[in-house]
Amino acid sequence: MTTKKVSLTLEESLVADLVHVAARLGISRSALCSMILAQSLPSARQVVDLIPASPTPQDVVRYRGESEAIVEERMESLRRVNSDLFAGE
Repeated sequence: MTTKKVSLTLEESLVADLVHVAARLGISRSALCSMILAQSLPSARQVVDLIPASPTPQDVVRYRGESEAIVEERMESLRRVNSDLFAGE
């Protein structure tokens, strides 16, 4: 497996949580981030790939009238991805 180093800027409280959880699990912060991202990003990418890369004005859905249901459905898809983060397969 090829890896690449990245730099993240995070809020102090998030870093504190990251340090705490990684220490309790006995793994590095990098390993914890890698695990979490590997489990959640593929599903999030599938949801995001449903959105046109270069949306036309007709593709853009506003939170008004009949389109409210479309926006709520897309947001619910993202929430499910978040809920499934640590779900077993």
